[in-house]
Amino acid sequence: MAKCGRRRNFQSSVFGACGGTPRDQSWAIRNSANVLKELRVLSGRGQKLAAAVKGNVMRMMRYAAFAAALFGMCGAAQADVFRDKLSVTVGVMGVLPYESASIRPIGATVDISDEYLPAVNLDYKINEAFSVEAICCVAPHRVQAVRTAVGTVDLAKVTLFPPTVTLKYHFLNDAPVKPYVGAGINVTAFFNEKLPAGPVTGADYETSVGGALQIGADIPMGAKTFLNLDVRKVWVEPKVKLTTALGPVDAEVKINPIVVFVGLGWKF
Repeated sequence: MAKCGRRRNFQSSVFGACGGTPRDQSWAIRNSANVLKELRVLSGRGQKLAAAVKGNVMRMMRYAAFAAALFGMCGAAQADVFRDKLSVTVGVMGVLPYESASIRPIGATVDISDEYLPAVNLDYKINEAFSVEAICCVAPHRVQAVRTAVGTVDLAKVTLFPPTVTLKYHFLNDAPVKPYVGAGINVTAFFNEKLPAGPVTGADYETSVGGALQIGADIPMGAKTFLNLDVRKVWVEPKVKLTTALGPVDAEVKINPIVVFVGLGWKF
C-alpha cells in the first residue's frame, strides 16, 4: 500500500483509489486520456478566444484613436471657420400683416391678426462688408373674411413657418451704431389650420415664396454681445382654397407683413 501510495498519479486520482481490477485500471487509463484530450481542446479554444478578444480590443483602440484625431481636426477646423464670424441673436419679433385679398365669388377681403413672438436668427460674416443671415419663428394667426354679404366670417386659425435668408451689407463699422441693409428670399409654409364652426369646412394654404428687404443696426454692448434692431418687409402671397357649405371658394391672399425684431446677440 505504501508503494502504491508513492506511485499515486493522475490515473489513480481519476479512478478514485489505488489498485482495482485490470478491467478497472484499463477504464481509468482510457478515461484519463479522454480527459486530457478535452483539456487540450478547451485550452486551444481558450487561447483562440483570448487572441480574438485581444485583436478586437486592439482594433477598437485603433478606431477610437482615429476617431479622436478626426474629431479633433474637425473641431479645430470648425472653430477656425466660425471664430469671430458667427453670431446668434435671440429676441422678440412682431409680425404685422399688411393684408389684402381677392376672394371669389363673394368679393370679400381679409383681416389677419398681428402677432408678437420669440425668434432666433443666425448671422455668418463673410467679410467686413457682407454677411448672410437666417431668421425664423413660428407664427399663429387668426384669419377673417370681412365686408362679405353676411358680415365678418372666421376663416381659420393658421400657423406660419416663414424662414427668411438675406444677404446683408454692413457700413460704418467703426461707428458706435453699426447699420446695415439686406435683401433675400422668404419661404412661408402653412400648417395646423383650425376651422371654427361655420360655413367654412376646409382651408388649404399653398406654400408661398417671395422676396424680403431689411434695414437694421447692431449696437455693441460688450466685447461679444450686442443689441440688434431690425425691420424688414416680407412678401407672402399664398393661394388659398376654401371649402364651404355653398361649394369651393378660391382666394388670392396677400399677407405681406412688416416684421420688427429686437434682440440680444452673441458673437462666437
